[in-house]
Amino acid sequence: MEDRRIRFRSLVSSNLSQPSIETPLVAKSRSNRRANPNRLILSVLFGFNLAIGYLLMLAIMSFNGGVIVAVVLGLKVGYYLFRSGLDADDVLTVENPCACS
Repeated sequence: MEDRRIRFRSLVSSNLSQPSIETPLVAKSRSNRRANPNRLILSVLFGFNLAIGYLLMLAIMSFNGGVIVAVVLGLKVGYYLFRSGLDADDVLTVENPCACS
C-alpha cells in the first residue's frame, strides 16, 4: 500500500507545475484545495496504510510467536517484491520516515 501511495503521489506531483521562489507558502484561497480529487485519493491511501500499520502493531503486541514470525516474513516478502528492485536512477521520496505511515 505504501509503495502504491508513494508512486501515486510522485505521479500527481510530476503533473503539477514546480513552485517558484515567488510562490507563497500559504495559499490565499483554500477552495482549490478541497476540489482536488487527487488529494482525496492520497488521504484515503494514507488512511489505509496507517490502519494496516496499526493492525500489524497490535498483532505483534499479542506476543504470539507464530503471528510475529508471519508478520516479519510478510514484511520481508513485501519489501523484496515491491522495494528491492529499485534502480539507482529511481528516486524514492518519503515524506514521513516512520514505518507505520
